[in-house]
Amino acid sequence: MSGIRAWLVTWEWADDAAAMVDKVVAVLPEEWPADRVADVVTLLYAQSTATVGELVGYAADPAENPYRAQVEEINGAPYVSCGPHPYLTAERVVELEVAKDSASGREVVTWARMEADGATAGRRHTFHREVDGPPSSKAVRDRGRGGAKSGSGRRAGK
Repeated sequence: MSGIRAWLVTWEWADDAAAMVDKVVAVLPEEWPADRVADVVTLLYAQSTATVGELVGYAADPAENPYRAQVEEINGAPYVSCGPHPYLTAERVVELEVAKDSASGREVVTWARMEADGATAGRRHTFHREVDGPPSSKAVRDRGRGGAKSGSGRRAGK
């Protein structure tokens, strides 16, 4: 396998009610320490969920941000998470690759989690992007309408 080693920041959710249009949020250099990644993940989460007034408040006093990224270890490897539901995660990955789907022309992202020893965790993950261009932090569902948001690329209930 080819691909790169990096920190991969992704949206995670437990059910379709909190699904996001795009899973991939950012790719950060593998060499960055977990605390630096946590700071970036905190910023990314705030940029995606807070009002401008809240962002100003967090800049004035970062302790006021209720959603600061947490760093923990899972199987000896650093894992960063931030937010309730949906939430952001960051973990070191290997074999990170992006290819174009021949049918849709959209990007397909594949990766494997990195264990503490730098070896592949085994299971490969694949995500087929439903949007073109830069990563999106938009929710799929319109909670007011009870269905998929227009332009999300998904059907209601999916």
